[in-house]
Amino acid sequence: MPIFVPPVTDTPVLPAAQVPVEEMDRDEMSALICSITREELKEHIKELLPQLDSIKLDVKHCVEKVTGLETALSGQSDQINKVEDECGELQNICSMLQQENKELKEKTDRLEGYSRRFNIRVFGLNRGVEGDNATEYMSELLKDVFKGQKTLPCQPDVEMAHRIVSKGPGPTPMIARLQCFLAKESILKIAKEENVLEYKGMKLKIFPDLTTETARKRAQCKGRSVILVFSSLLLTLQSKGVLLPPTGQMK
Repeated sequence: MPIFVPPVTDTPVLPAAQVPVEEMDRDEMSALICSITREELKEHIKELLPQLDSIKLDVKHCVEKVTGLETALSGQSDQINKVEDECGELQNICSMLQQENKELKEKTDRLEGYSRRFNIRVFGLNRGVEGDNATEYMSELLKDVFKGQKTLPCQPDVEMAHRIVSKGPGPTPMIARLQCFLAKESILKIAKEENVLEYKGMKLKIFPDLTTETARKRAQCKGRSVILVFSSLLLTLQSKGVLLPPTGQMK
């Protein structure tokens, strides 16, 4: 078998890195570029590895913080649910207390009204006319004003009387508590019929001694009654064919 002997040439074989670029073919050029790129990538990777480790450590810390925040938020959510439950209970308690307060106010108003059943309020008395003894003065006043009234079932004796405290300069009403309930009712009936009673130059008006809440409710009902009466009057006039001016022109 013959032995192959490579031909001997005078031109030395150069490595790819030492071959001039203009003498390289396409494959050699590609191999050179890949080699250079690989070396540069290795260098960049070596430089980036410490930074990558630092980023991994930061990410780990962030994950731990997020986990801690999730745990804290879970605890906060439990506390919020607990507070909401407590708020619901407090609202129920407030509603119950409001209802109890309303019932107590109504009961107190009834009891106060019951304690005022024998009282009357007298308006129109000059300031200081009663002197030092308001009870005695009111007894004499009622006896003089209602003298000869056959409708009074008994004498209008006053058990106690006093002025209503006021900061204003004008005269204030006098509250008198009568001993006889029937006498008090008769006095109110006569005062309502007469409207104004004359006594020593003073024009007196007598009303029942109502509680603040009862007086407020009566005032509301009175305003509604006026509206109802006015509406009823308009309907009656219209039914009879009476022509009425527009509402804006009515005075």
